Amino acid sequence: GRAPSAHCEARQGIFPMRPTHPSLTARELQRLYLVWAQGYYRRRRTGDPTREHLNIKASLDRFVAFAGEKAIAAKVNRHQLKAWIDQLAAEGLTRTYVNQCLWRVRRALRWAVDLNYIGPAVLIELQATRPLPAHRSAAREPEPRQAAPLDQVRAVLDYLPRHARDLVQLLMLTGARMGEILEATSADVQLDGEGPRLVPAQHKNAHRNRGRVIPLVPAAVAIIERRYKPLCPLDPLFPPIRRSGRPTCSGDAIRAAINRACARAGVPRFTPHQIRHAVARQVRASKGIEAARAMLGHTAASMTEGYSPLDFRAAQAAAEVLG
Repeated sequence: GRAPSAHCEARQGIFPMRPTHPSLTARELQRLYLVWAQGYYRRRRTGDPTREHLNIKASLDRFVAFAGEKAIAAKVNRHQLKAWIDQLAAEGLTRTYVNQCLWRVRRALRWAVDLNYIGPAVLIELQATRPLPAHRSAAREPEPRQAAPLDQVRAVLDYLPRHARDLVQLLMLTGARMGEILEATSADVQLDGEGPRLVPAQHKNAHRNRGRVIPLVPAAVAIIERRYKPLCPLDPLFPPIRRSGRPTCSGDAIRAAINRACARAGVPRFTPHQIRHAVARQVRASKGIEAARAMLGHTAASMTEGYSPLDFRAAQAAAEVLG
């Protein structure tokens, strides 16, 4: 008789292995995957999409431009992927960005296999394609992120608008990520109990079900109290008021305000994340790496090492014991 349908096979516990779209092109895969990614990569509290789908689109655009519009997704092989990342490296892109592009293409292909759009044979090719190793490829190595000297940060405060000044001061007093402060609401503020703290519902590792607690010193509490609205708990502490059609409290707007203030103050430019690095170094020097790890919200001390490398003066003091 006839071969059983896919529905009958599933009911009998026999799952069909035939891919449903074996001739799916790389461009068609991109369109399907982006629709899924826009629904998947969303902020937990508001449901707004993150920027990850834009990063995915940029990476897949680069791959489709290399492989061709009609390239069959199921026929992507390790030689093609290796030639692609080598080309990205030759374009002067950093090694970390090239590897991120590779990982996003690999995730898209795995997603297609998981949904049975294409066959699983491509997974062997993906497994055989390794990311570029550090200092052993033609790709440019990223510049290590430097800490912004806190005296330079203080020098620009008077040249910042009020909302940007408050935010920069909070970054200096907490070591938080800028996104954690920008997305915090009055509901995230806890001024009683164990001590004043900010418990953001939306943060970098919220999708991994990890908590985040940001202690607040008195100076930070004073800033937050000016913005705290207990009767409107879901209102952000830094609402995105629009001026000239642009939100004043977006990440891009804050970075632009800092750049203008640096120019007026006559100090080198710095980014909000460099403030986090500076705070991490200061805390580690005075309280140790475990205190810095707890304040930054890192799960492992190895992550904190990248923010606050070992202090030569501490090593020099230890060496004196041997002399």
